[in-house]
Amino acid sequence: MWIMRSRFAICGLTAAVLAAAPFCAAQTPCSGVSGGTNYKVLVDEVEFATATGSQPALSLELLQSSVEGALEKVRRVVLARTVSPASVVYLPCPGRHPQGVSEFTDTYVRTMSANHAILELWGTLFPLGGDQHSFDIHYVMFPVSSVTAPPPSGIATTQKTMASKPTPLQVKDYFVDARSDLPAYFTLAAGVQAYADNKLDEAARLLCEARTRLKRKTEQQDLMKFADQLASKAGAELRKSSDPAGTSLMSEAQAQDYCTFATTR
Repeated sequence: MWIMRSRFAICGLTAAVLAAAPFCAAQTPCSGVSGGTNYKVLVDEVEFATATGSQPALSLELLQSSVEGALEKVRRVVLARTVSPASVVYLPCPGRHPQGVSEFTDTYVRTMSANHAILELWGTLFPLGGDQHSFDIHYVMFPVSSVTAPPPSGIATTQKTMASKPTPLQVKDYFVDARSDLPAYFTLAAGVQAYADNKLDEAARLLCEARTRLKRKTEQQDLMKFADQLASKAGAELRKSSDPAGTSLMSEAQAQDYCTFATTR
């Protein structure tokens, strides 16, 4: 069973404590973020937390390729009728494993969003005793965090209790399962960025997909409503467009409930 949380632990209580604690120091940056208009997904490390530090739970290359394959499959289906959708690059970030929300300041988040970074994800497995482990998967949706004040939040955590220590393939499968939270947060972040880039049809389709996925998650209704409202806003702007004969592309009612229109035409 997946348990949703909107925040994860902060490393320290004060700037002085953060400065003094090595595990709360500034994290390894991810190369390839700066510049360009491609949307960027940052894939960080997944680690086992141990008494003496941490160790990788699976290879970053396997995780990155699996995330890319799963999300591109979703994107192809959602944007099948969209002309020239934005390109997405999936950046592996060796050695990067954020420890808390204190790293994601407003300035940092806005800088990442300005560089078209849309999503960052990583995971930690904690021993619970015996063979049980708690698997925390963290997500930062940069476009959402940069344009909205909580709630809703662009930072989320999914937690799963596992009966035994997972294998690398099991860890990978939990990340990319079609029913997991990853596709919902990806389509939401990509949709918000597409709206900011004035790619209105692409934005609305992605946001409607996010709304559909988030609707099933009772803990994320704020995000679901945000996706629905922004999709309808994109629909209202699309309604202002006209075909060569000057006819509106949709009715006012369709624009007000754009997700229904976008998924049935």
